[in-house]
Amino acid sequence: MIIREIRRAIANEYAWPGQVSADKKAVKLDNITNYIGHYVTSAGLEFCVSEAKEGLMLAYEGQPPLFIYPSSPVEFFTPALNVVVRFELDNSAHASALVILQNGNQMKAYRAELN
Repeated sequence: MIIREIRRAIANEYAWPGQVSADKKAVKLDNITNYIGHYVTSAGLEFCVSEAKEGLMLAYEGQPPLFIYPSSPVEFFTPALNVVVRFELDNSAHASALVILQNGNQMKAYRAELN
């Protein structure tokens, strides 16, 4: 849709938070298992990061899971919904929280347990 491409171009130009760049590329990470787990917001909303054959998937409550692709050790993206997922890592490089950024909105969820 042309409107979506125009909005993406403006968002890229002005570095709006939570916008996936059209030229964003996935990078290879050594240990994707450090991100796997259940994450819960202060309002009780739950996210699940799981491993699939092609990489990591992010599921939100009853929604179908989406593939998320790393662009750095702390930032992942999914072009399907124009979502950026930022992970906060502890001293052992395990994810302790994630922040979902989409269309200028953000939601933070803390890891419920470590592997």
